[in-house]
Amino acid sequence: MTPDPPNPFDSEQPTRIRPSMTPATPNSVDNEQSARIRPSSSDANQKPPSVIPGFLAFVSGQYSGTILPLKPDLTRIGRDGRINDHVIDDPTVSDVHLSIRFRNGVFILTDMDSENGTKVNGQPVDQVQLAANDEILIGRTRFVLMQVPIPTDDPG
Repeated sequence: MTPDPPNPFDSEQPTRIRPSMTPATPNSVDNEQSARIRPSSSDANQKPPSVIPGFLAFVSGQYSGTILPLKPDLTRIGRDGRINDHVIDDPTVSDVHLSIRFRNGVFILTDMDSENGTKVNGQPVDQVQLAANDEILIGRTRFVLMQVPIPTDDPG
């Protein structure tokens, strides 16, 4: 029986996510086929938020089947592990490729002047409001936005 994959919220240490969802060993070597989830330096000593507004689900390529949580405010994605919340080790992804801001129940994707650009549902974008199931392509990495319904206090 194979053990469950690690939960990125169970540890404050960076977690390496591989296409097979195999946990990395502390001495494993970075390569172009690994992605890392790293807390930003300001979040390193804080507990994760209780409400996750959405996830990015990788649908093709080397990361297929991987799911990354979005932060309840701003999530940065790119190749540079010092700046980004989710690191994509893909040479066609820029150091700071895009950001996704969640505000008032809406996701706004902004391309951060990336070299190869960002496409949403096949169309090049600089900034766009996302909807559930929108397909995002950066470099050779393709993922889909999965939005989590936010509960309201209104029982009706």
